[in-house]
Amino acid sequence: DRAVTPQGGTPEPPTTPVIAPAAGKGRTAVIEVSAADPNGARDLNLVQLLINREFNGVSACYMSYEVAEGRLWLIADAGSGSAGIGRPGENKVIANSQCSVALDRAAVRTEGNQIVLQLPIEFKDSFIGTRRFFVYSIDRRGLRTEWQARAEWTVR
Repeated sequence: DRAVTPQGGTPEPPTTPVIAPAAGKGRTAVIEVSAADPNGARDLNLVQLLINREFNGVSACYMSYEVAEGRLWLIADAGSGSAGIGRPGENKVIANSQCSVALDRAAVRTEGNQIVLQLPIEFKDSFIGTRRFFVYSIDRRGLRTEWQARAEWTVR
């Protein structure tokens, strides 16, 4: 496991990811999650998105993107384990009881020291109501952000 060491300094933790748009409504959402690391985009390990009424992974639309492997996990209804896994661009849909993501319409790009995930999310009927989007990232050394609410969506 090779870590990236910035020249002339101590490694810094990633910055809290940003979500665009920050608000919206509807049964579908195409959002962008931008995660940056001052040590370089390659230093990021995981970028996570949890969508629910409150900060709780159970019965949530909860995703984890593994940067080095380029894989997106949709977490199972129990809040742990996999409901589906794949790479953005694959002809595959991953789903749990709250949401689904069409990977063929998902994308990842690197811009400088940040990674931008574009995620087309479709919410299930049982997920109606106001939902908050919480984000988190961790780098390869274990330096991390705190979970923070960065967007709100009204599912109808």
